[in-house]
Amino acid sequence: MGSSICSTLVELGELGRLSKSMKKLSKELKGADKHKNEQYRAKLAT
Repeated sequence: MGSSICSTLVELGELGRLSKSMKKLSKELKGADKHKNEQYRAKLAT
C-alpha cells in the first residue's frame, strides 16, 4: 500500500515537471509554430 502511494507521488512530480518544461518551451516558441518544432513534439510524445 505504501509503495503505491509513493509511486503515485513520483508520477505526479513527473507530470508537474513535464508541464513546467512544456510551458517554458511554449514561451520560447511564442511567435513560431510550436507543432513544427522537433523539441516540442518530442516532449509531447513522452
